[in-house]
Amino acid sequence: MKVLLALLIVSCLLFTGSYALDNNDSWFPIQISVIDPIALPPVNNVYGLKLNLLHGFGNNVMGFNYGVIGSSINKMSGLQWGFVFNSANELKGIQTAFIIGYADTVKPFSLQLSAINIASNNGGFQLGIVNIAQNKTSNELGFCLQWGCWNSTAKLRGLQLGLINIVSDDFEGWQIGFYNISPNWFFPFISYSPFKS
Repeated sequence: MKVLLALLIVSCLLFTGSYALDNNDSWFPIQISVIDPIALPPVNNVYGLKLNLLHGFGNNVMGFNYGVIGSSINKMSGLQWGFVFNSANELKGIQTAFIIGYADTVKPFSLQLSAINIASNNGGFQLGIVNIAQNKTSNELGFCLQWGCWNSTAKLRGLQLGLINIVSDDFEGWQIGFYNISPNWFFPFISYSPFKS
């Protein structure tokens, strides 16, 4: 009976794996990657656990993504963790690395937690020594929080907490820090611009 059950489980995994190998849009519950493109199984989408022994790349990961050096993922939903760096085009969840975390778009209620956090479009939270949002952190993405020594963004709808806080274009919210710069004024310690409806 145990042998029959084991054969059934193995055959299900093999059929699922063979389907995943033939169809790039399919998913697989686990993937181990040495360095891109060496990965077993060689699928683009992982819903479960993705282990990157050095560096891995994936189209979609939903679950836990761990990289010894780091990983680059198109759409990351869940926890992306790496020692050196991580990058994602779209982040829904938590991205953490000891040095650099990069995401093109940080969705609302998502968190970047690295020494240096960079996002093109930030609608979530950045906690680190240096936090940079390159384009916008505005209404389309929701409320933004940047908390670190150096916080910089083009557009802010939210809160910056840090020694140096910079908003270069559009500002709605609070800046609390030693040196605050916004489009309309410079004010040490606390600056505020009312939220627009």
